[in-house]
Formats: sequence, structure tokens, C-alpha cells
Amino acid sequence: MNALGRSTFSNVFAFFMILAAIFATSCESTEALIKDPRISFDSVEIANISLTGVNLIANVEVENRNNFSIPMPNIEWELFINNVSFINGVMENNQTIMSLEKTTLNIPINVRYDSLFRTFTSLVGSRDAAYRIDVGLRFPILLLEHKLFKTSYSGTLPLTPW
Repeated sequence: MNALGRSTFSNVFAFFMILAAIFATSCESTEALIKDPRISFDSVEIANISLTGVNLIANVEVENRNNFSIPMPNIEWELFINNVSFINGVMENNQTIMSLEKTTLNIPINVRYDSLFRTFTSLVGSRDAAYRIDVGLRFPILLLEHKLFKTSYSGTLPLTPW
């Protein structure tokens, strides 16, 4: 190979190395630009107790640590009674979380006594039951959409309205 051929090969090789370096740093820089949101359970409140059941509101706090707004997450939740899965659901929201702000997501959960007692006959006659709520959030935004952010809350559920 003559000197001209070697210099052309070297230039092409250098061009591809620079191009590869740009792509590698661009991906890393993009991931560094988007910070994972912080999520945590704030509380679970009893909205009301009736003769037919208990309505709970699970309050999950989401902190957007980015300098731009992000869309609200899709929320997957599951309620466990005495460590056994009882009901679950999915909730979607079309709002956004403003940049560098915290917001509280209110997740309504309706627990009907008849379903509870049919599923857990051991609870008949009990005044309360141990429960756990698992929540998973998925944010519909590039680089976060494949991550599931999880949090849990445990407590005691009253089984009688009096």
C-alpha cells in the first residue's frame, strides 16, 4: 500500500472513530440529562367506611428532579390482604409534573366486604386485616419508559363499620 492509500485509510479510520466517540458521548449525555423521579408513599387514607366496604386513597408522592416537565406516569397497583394478592388495577393520567416540583398522586381503591370475605373466609368474624399496597409507576418518556419505579405501604384495614 502506498503513502496515499495509507493516509486515506487513516483518515477514514479516524473519521469513524470520531463518529463513534460522538455517538457514545451523546447517549451518555442524554441519560445524564434525564434524572429518575423520586417516588414514595405519603399515606393511605380511609375515604369512607360503609356497610358494603372500605374506600381507600393511596397517596404517592412523585418528585420531578428535571429542569423540564414530564408526563404523569401510568400507575399499576396491587392490594394484598394477609400477604395474598386480592385486587389490582391500572390508572392513567394525561397531566404533567412540572419541572423541579413534587406532586401527590391519589389512587382510589375500593374494597368490598362481600368479595373480601368470599376470598378470605378466615377473615369472617375478624375486626381487621393486614394489608399491603404495591405501586409501580412507568413514565411515558424516552429513557424512562422501560423502568418501573416501585413503592409499598402496609397497614391494617378495618373490616367492620362500627
